[in-house]
Amino acid sequence: MDVFNHFKLNNINQLLTLKKDIINFIQTKYNKKTSTLKTKFCCIYKCYKILNLESNFLKKKIDEYKTQTCIELDKTKESNKKDENDGIEKIEEFKKHYENLHQQIKNDTSILTNWTQKAQLYCGLKLYLEYGNLRSSEIIK
Repeated sequence: MDVFNHFKLNNINQLLTLKKDIINFIQTKYNKKTSTLKTKFCCIYKCYKILNLESNFLKKKIDEYKTQTCIELDKTKESNKKDENDGIEKIEEFKKHYENLHQQIKNDTSILTNWTQKAQLYCGLKLYLEYGNLRSSEIIK
């Protein structure tokens, strides 16, 4: 819609012949928003595919922005990573909490028979500590 409204051409075939102008317009409008640029170019490319038109130039632009988006995501993931010691501390904390719950359940089995929140937490911690992260489908099996 952005491209259509900007160029004001009713003939889509005629509009799609303005490849470089379309790319310049989108890059100018969405400057430095790599993910948005990739999405916009993919939308334009879909128009080409629907009309059985080929645009290697546009494909290259999409690949370019796809690569940039992946690099940005990797940088974000890397900067959000926690230190290994943080993970070890959390696991130790979970183990202590698990042992505490284990002792409470040994002393009062009604926690399990009534399926209290403590019993549910105990089971969740047991699964996590013994098996790690599981998908819900794996837990159900």
